[in-house]
Amino acid sequence: MSAGKLAETLAQHRATILRGLGDSPNFEVLKIDYAELVADPGVWSERVNTFFGGTLDSSAMAACVKPSLHRNRTAVPALS
Repeated sequence: MSAGKLAETLAQHRATILRGLGDSPNFEVLKIDYAELVADPGVWSERVNTFFGGTLDSSAMAACVKPSLHRNRTAVPALS
């Protein structure tokens, strides 16, 4: 499968899952854009905290985000 087809398939699957969750009265969904989270972890940690009832340590969550690691990739050794 090509990278483009894989990306399209994953996007369709994500949309299907989110639509299904949104239609269910048994689920609440907090959508988080990864790039926005990395760019502004303080805002997003507060949103996550609010989503989970306001008892979490937002500052500690935000401190765990390391924007310098965004797009940092390491090679994965091939299985032999």
